[in-house]
This record gives sequence, C-alpha cells and structure tokens, in this order.
Amino acid sequence: FYFTSTTVCPKSPYTLLLATVTALYCTLNSISAMVCICVLWMMPRVWHWIWRKDLLSTKCQISQYKSFPSENLQAIVQLCCSSVMECSVLGRNDANTEKSSYYVPIKESLKSLFRNESVVREYKIPGDDPCTDHEGSRVLQDITDGLGYKRNQLFSDPNALQIILYQDAFEVCNPIGSSRKKHKVLAVYATLGNFRPHVRYNADHTLLVLLCTENDFKQFGHDVVFHDLLEDLKSLETEGIDLLEDGTLVKGGVVFIAGDNLGSHSIGGFVESFSKVSHWCRFCLLSSNEFVRNPLSLGPVRTEASYNMCLQNPALIEGSVVHCQGVKFDSCFNALGHYHVCNSGLPPCLGHDLFEGVVQYDLAIYLKFIVKELKWLTYEELNRRILQFNYAPSDKSNRPCEISPNTDKLGGQAMQNWCLVRLLPLILHDKILDSNHFVWQLFLLLKDIVELVCAPKISEASIAFLGSLIREYLFELSETIREGKLVSKLRPKHHYLLHYPNLILHFGPLVRVWTMRFECKHKYFKRCIRSSQNFTNVCMSLSDKHQLLQAFRCAGSFFPEECVLHDSNPCFGFVVDNLRDGILTALERFSFSSDDFISYHAAFQGTTYKKGSFVAVGRDE
Repeated sequence: FYFTSTTVCPKSPYTLLLATVTALYCTLNSISAMVCICVLWMMPRVWHWIWRKDLLSTKCQISQYKSFPSENLQAIVQLCCSSVMECSVLGRNDANTEKSSYYVPIKESLKSLFRNESVVREYKIPGDDPCTDHEGSRVLQDITDGLGYKRNQLFSDPNALQIILYQDAFEVCNPIGSSRKKHKVLAVYATLGNFRPHVRYNADHTLLVLLCTENDFKQFGHDVVFHDLLEDLKSLETEGIDLLEDGTLVKGGVVFIAGDNLGSHSIGGFVESFSKVSHWCRFCLLSSNEFVRNPLSLGPVRTEASYNMCLQNPALIEGSVVHCQGVKFDSCFNALGHYHVCNSGLPPCLGHDLFEGVVQYDLAIYLKFIVKELKWLTYEELNRRILQFNYAPSDKSNRPCEISPNTDKLGGQAMQNWCLVRLLPLILHDKILDSNHFVWQLFLLLKDIVELVCAPKISEASIAFLGSLIREYLFELSETIREGKLVSKLRPKHHYLLHYPNLILHFGPLVRVWTMRFECKHKYFKRCIRSSQNFTNVCMSLSDKHQLLQAFRCAGSFFPEECVLHDSNPCFGFVVDNLRDGILTALERFSFSSDDFISYHAAFQGTTYKKGSFVAVGRDE
C-alpha cells in the first residue's frame, strides 16, 4: 500500500500516515487498522480522479480557469475526442523495435480551435490598413505587408488561413547530463497569421502538430515523419475546411516555417554545417572563400530554379558528393502547391542570429577592450552597475546576467542580451571617457542596427537606412580586425545581417517571425516530463497530456481582454485637490467622464503599463 500511494501522490501527507498505519497493522494485525489502510489508500486516488492530476500537475498558466464550472466537463470530453493524437508507425530501428511519431491532425485541431467563440471573433477582425510615414514612405507593420505574402496567390483571399509552422528539437533531460540526446524530442507547432500580432504567439492557443524523437527523425527521414502533416496541408490548399457556422469552406496554406538556423536548414534540405562546407547560406550562393575575401559581398539569390538545378546534379544523384552548392536533398514541403523553401519560406530568427550570435560575441569583445585596454572600469564595477541599475518593470525579468572576464561571449539568453544592448549607454553613462573612440562607435552602430531590426513597424526608407548601417558596421569591424586592433573574427551570422533589409521587405518586421514566443511552448513539455518522471514513451505521454490541457483551455477564452485595469478607480468623484499644478495642467487636455478610470497598473494589447513607465504620445518635428 505504501508503494502504490507514493506513485500517485509522492509528496502527500497521506504517505506518512499510510506508512504509520501499515506499521500499526503489522504490529497489531487488527481489522480497524486494515480499514484505515484501505481508506487512506483510496483517498489520493479519488482526489486524483476528480481533479485530473495528470492534466494540472505542471502548473500551466491556467489562473484564468480557477472558477471553472462543472457543466463544461462534457464540452472538454467532446473537444478531446475531436482533436486526439494519431500514432504513426515509422518502422523498425536497428534493434528491430517498432518506432512511432505522434501526429495531432491539424485539420481537426483547427476545427476544435474554431469552436471557441473568442477564436472566431479574433479571426474576423480585419487587419491594419496600409499606412505611410510623414515622408510618404510605405510602413510595414505585419507579415501581410511583406512581398512574400502579397505574391502568394492563395492569400489573395483575405479569409484564407495563414498557417505558421515552427519546428525545433528540445531536451527533456539535463542537456549536460548522461541522458542528453537520448530523449531529445522534435516538436512542430502551428499558429495562424490571421490573428493580430499581440495575440498570435500566445502559447495557450498555439497548436501542437507533431512530436517525434530526434533519433527516429534522423533514421526514418522527413518524408516518413511529415507524411500525414503534408497530406493535410495539401487538402487545406485544394479542398479547404468547414470552420464557420455558414458552412463556407475556408482554404489555407503555409506562410513560412520558423526555426533556428540548424532546424531551418534541416527542413529545407540544406547542409547543417556552417564552418566546414563551401556554401552555408540558405539565402544566397555565396561561398565561404568569397566571404573571407570580402565580408560585404552577397552571392546570387537562391531561387526555385537554382535549387532544382542543384538537385539535378549527377554527382549528387549518384551519391558521390554530399551536397551541391549547399543543397543535399529536395525538401518534402516543396510538394505543397503554394510553398517553397527558396521563396524565402524559411525566415531568420533574431534571437539566434542577432542576440545569441552577433551581439553575444561582438559586445563581449567590446566590453573586454573597454575593461582591459582602456581601463575605464573593472569587471567588478561593470557587474555591480548592471546589478544595481534601476530597471523598468518590463525589463526586470530580463535583467542582464553577470559578465565573465574569462570568456569571449556573453552568457545571457537572447532577451537578456537585448536588454543589455539597449541600456548599456545608461549603465556606463559616466564611464565613457572618449565617446569618439572606435570601440564605442562600433557599439553605437550595433545598437542602431538592433533598434531598427527589432522595430515592430518600419518604413521602406528606414529599411534602406538599415542596409547602409549594416554595411558600415561590417566594414569598420572587418577593418579593425584586419589591423589587429580587436582579436575577433566574422561569422556566418554576420553575413546574415546583410540579408536583413531584403528579408524585412519579404516578411515584414522580423520581430513578427522570430521564434522566441514559440520556444515558450517547450517549457510545458519539460515540466510535464520532469514531474511525471516517465520516460517509457515520452512523445505519447507529452502529446496526450497536451491535448487534454488544450481541451481544458478551449472551454474558456483564449484571448484576454483588450484592456485590463488593476487598482483602478472611476474618474467620477476623483479628488484633484492634492495634485500638483503641473499635473493638473497636463490633465486639462483630456475630457474625463464618469466612464473613464484612473489606474496605477494597466495592460493594453499585451503590453503592461505601470506607475513609473513612460509612454510616447506624439512627435514634434
């Protein structure tokens, strides 16, 4: 009894009580002790059955469902049955063991998603109208403003489903432990570009599409693992799906497949090495030797025709070479009617290219030069200033980590490095003894590039200016390295920066296509497996638990209110006698009524504003 109780509720106080009564039974051998044991043995199981501990044990973000009504249990069961996972047998491995992947049919998932009224309301909200800046230059606000979206005939219908896929492999075990790579899982998620940007990448309504161990994926290949997904995507392109109440068939297609560089190259059929091959860029045909000779050069842009020409190379067909100009095999996603990996179907990721690449290495070199060569401050003082800086509420969770003097790269995550780039001039404001020094000027160029690349809205004139900034930065950095002033080197991710202006024109603002929000989905699966400690069939366990949780969420609302006020009071009857004259003068421009509220903490479209925050309300020429 003690053994079975600990497997269900290992940290429960019932475990200790059960062990005590068991010892009493063994001593006295009484009937009453036996009855107590049976009751205690049943209690955790009844609790487990009522609250579905396998669904709620990982503390997922379900605070909005605390008052969940019992009458919605029937809706949960119906939703579970309509979007259940499918076990796809891949084959047998070298040990003659049958291997499977777990696919959640994307068409059924979309049907279940659109049963939620909040999803239908969000889907029907029209996109932003095209706009221009004060100089008449077109402003790009979302993926629908990019040339890739506009040139896709499938999306000429504004109601077409804009499917965004994301693929990545993640570790469920300790990544530096003995079990690393043994249970590494390849995950594919999906969301819709029809949703507005501030709610599009919410992890609650991001759909799970497929789970497969990475070892099985490498052994059985793309065609086998993605077969069922591709069949459903082809059906969506040609036949459509019945989602709305009027019975209208809605077609849909893949806008792009997001991922890091390694994953994108794997999906696209490109080489997955960036240092030992001649052609490592998926955007152009630049060779590694040409990049070394001239870091500012760009090769011919990859097209569908050049991709197919590489596939027809006799040496590649015969197997005498591994790749032809960086192409290893034809991507299975090219079989779709309105998608091709060379039509910029594999966007860049700012988090991996910029903040965990260029910024991570270059900023560490600049700080080391400032500390060790210029001696403007020490590492101890730098770290103390980073720690004691008065961060805004939105930056406190992304506080930069400590700078180590014994490494050539920053140790922080992408968001931490972004925060450091933005705030470093304020952190070191009185320690910059020569603002014209070449190292500080290089940093300022990098900071300007980051600000423009990460802009949620950007004009075509600003894109042209960004291109000139990137070329200037790479030229100055390469010259500084060549002259021996800095000990560093240019990496492939520096080359990717040169493609950013054209990629922004194709995809819209690049913050709309990065992978940071998708990676938040990994946290749920990692918590599930670490809580259950069940590694018998990781993919089946994770997909099953996720679908139960997704059905649970479908019974509520996926999207929060547009405006959420905390600690608010109505303006009617608000006492203004205690306010200063300057505040009263500022308030005169607003016509407050009894329908308005004064709040010290408000959230609007996903952005939180607190007391002490600054909001730009206009611009003076």
